[in-house]
Amino acid sequence: MITTLQLGKKITKKDLENAGFKVGDWAKEVLEKVTFKKQKVNLIVKTVAELGLSDGGTLEEIYKKAEEQGLELCPAEVGPALRMAYKDQPKGEWLSIAMEPITDSYGFLRVFYVERDDDGLWLGGDYGDPHLFLAGDDRLVFVRRKYSSKSSKSLTSLDSLNLESAIKLVKKAGYQISKII
Repeated sequence: MITTLQLGKKITKKDLENAGFKVGDWAKEVLEKVTFKKQKVNLIVKTVAELGLSDGGTLEEIYKKAEEQGLELCPAEVGPALRMAYKDQPKGEWLSIAMEPITDSYGFLRVFYVERDDDGLWLGGDYGDPHLFLAGDDRLVFVRRKYSSKSSKSLTSLDSLNLESAIKLVKKAGYQISKII
């Protein structure tokens, strides 16, 4: 899976098809509404269960849990950019893009997904209603929250530290710790 994407280059249906990708009808429609902004994003894939909803949850619940864990929704352009970049996606993998939904011409909310099936590599569009229920094993792509340059080096390496060292680094970066659970 691609973990870092450079965004900003406009990607059209024709660009995707010329590169050999399939584009679903719903994706074609909402792709025209995507804005492209130059930025670099760090991506992470999480199952709904990994976010704390082992029995599944609604998009609204999933997005809330992700935010609590320091994750952000993807800019919509992650969908087409990830499709262009992720050429070695394993067969059978389906990744929903966690994003603010885009309204289609019928008034339905849509989000992107990238998939590889028997027909090839796809950029598709799926339902993006906040009450849509996803199973615990469904996988979504999020953006890792950005931290200030002052703290990003320290905060990205917290996983390998013990709790005491991590607290010292967080305080040194200028953050307050009010409660540890």
